[in-house]
Amino acid sequence: MQFFMKCCGKNNPIGVDLEHIRLSFETDGRKEIQSYVVNIATSIERLQYGKYLIQLKEDSRDAPYLVYPDKSIWNERTKYYWQIKAQTEQGVVTS
Repeated sequence: MQFFMKCCGKNNPIGVDLEHIRLSFETDGRKEIQSYVVNIATSIERLQYGKYLIQLKEDSRDAPYLVYPDKSIWNERTKYYWQIKAQTEQGVVTS
């Protein structure tokens, strides 16, 4: 399964409005998603080792999948990384 991830409607934006952050993703449609978790961290290493700034769990089957994280977690001039862990009938798939 391949994920197509966007932040505020853009691929890898350089800057976004901290008041209105929206994370979204779609898949290639090969597997149906039953639920998913969005993990957000301040480095790729922190994502790899499970040291998330925030973890959001959703039970949605409606694509495109949208997530609106609480604006209190964001800091100006900070780079963030995020990943998707999706539950399908075949198991867990990670972006």
